[in-house]
Amino acid sequence: MRIAIIGAGIAGLSCARALADENHDVVVYEASPGPGGRIASHSFDADPADPITADHGARAFSARFARFTREAERWTAMGVAARWMPRLASINEAGTPVVRTGGPARFVGTPTMDAPIRVLADELAGRVAFRYHTPVLSVHHTSGVWVVTDKAGNTETFDAVATAVPAPQAVGLLTEVAHLHTAAARVPMSPCWSLAVRFDHRLPLGFDAARVNLGGRHPSAGVLDWIDRESSKPARTDDEVWVLHSSGQFGREHIHTDPDEAGDLMLDAFFAATGVDAVQPAARHARLWKAAFPLAPLCDGCLYDESLRIGACGDWCMGARVEGAYLSGLAMADRLTGGHGDFLATCDRADTTA
Repeated sequence: MRIAIIGAGIAGLSCARALADENHDVVVYEASPGPGGRIASHSFDADPADPITADHGARAFSARFARFTREAERWTAMGVAARWMPRLASINEAGTPVVRTGGPARFVGTPTMDAPIRVLADELAGRVAFRYHTPVLSVHHTSGVWVVTDKAGNTETFDAVATAVPAPQAVGLLTEVAHLHTAAARVPMSPCWSLAVRFDHRLPLGFDAARVNLGGRHPSAGVLDWIDRESSKPARTDDEVWVLHSSGQFGREHIHTDPDEAGDLMLDAFFAATGVDAVQPAARHARLWKAAFPLAPLCDGCLYDESLRIGACGDWCMGARVEGAYLSGLAMADRLTGGHGDFLATCDRADTTA
């Protein structure tokens, strides 16, 4: 079959590779200049000659099930991923981080979070056609085929289509298949601000990452969800760089806020939560992810209409983890090729750091 995949995040790429392994003709559309989706790293700094790279998107990923564990181990052997063993803390009261031990093993890409994704895309070069900088405007079924139209008005025909984008984007592409459109529309996605900050000196904090859950009437309650020290991750900069991730509540309340203003609020909350005296960062960069986390993810593996050969995959179909997105892509490829593999046992609706 000739199959279109819309989205070059981890779900889209895992789907594309599985289909290419079966010798299908695959075209991957991606609106951004490269692969990765929310598994992203970006450079920032006041000095363009010496930029700092930070993980603005996914902060880490875990591997609990065989299919994804094998891939994480392969990436580790290739040197594009490594285990991250941070000193973890919980902050439930301002200024009193509680360091804890244990927890699941975490992996990060090396030297940046998106390194494994770029390897996946590079391995597919020549086997899969990539259309970067190509947002898809619509998909339309006619005469037994799907017509994909991009934003520039270009069209291509396919035997099947798989959307691998956040639920709100999938809703707009599944308008001709009512039950898939309805299922995708039932999955709300939460926005999230991320703020990377570089300091001139190391902060006096005895942990590397923390879950922040300030309650009560504290003025910074509900602003932050997760913070981590970038230099604690393998193969990262030695500079004192922290990445702050907002709560979903803050993201929803500030989805139209200016990045500088959102950054100010998050930085104030960081100092309040950790109890560290406020200092001016040497550089910082804020980014809004409009559809960062599924609030009520499905556990369907993927969505698919067998008669029309169209479906959807992504973390919102398979729990809220990087692992879930990868496995959802495999489930999508399995359905497109006539299989009914049991992927549901790997589903986890937990909204975690991974």
